[in-house]
Amino acid sequence: MTGTIEVTDPARTPDGGMAALWMLSWPLQRAVSADPITIRAHYGRGFHHPHLGGGTVGEWPLNVFDSEQAAHETPTLRAIIAAELHNIVYQRDWRIVPATAGRPAGERPGAG
Repeated sequence: MTGTIEVTDPARTPDGGMAALWMLSWPLQRAVSADPITIRAHYGRGFHHPHLGGGTVGEWPLNVFDSEQAAHETPTLRAIIAAELHNIVYQRDWRIVPATAGRPAGERPGAG
């Protein structure tokens, strides 16, 4: 299976801040019109620091000033992606996730 990652350039938001998006989708997900898994980095006008968020999940502070601090945000990115995937599954069906492709109905991964 192949997926597509779409990346936007940083752009001004309606409130005058800045935002960029990273969106992951795959053929079966698009076929059922499920939302992409989204990471959103944004610095809202009037914010004291930037934030990370997802398409369907909340906000996390993003206080990063160098590559070492950025590396420490990997667990945050993983948490956002896991929550996004969870919400996408509930939008449609768990069988749209490539890791479950080809499994009989009722045979969920990790069950047993």
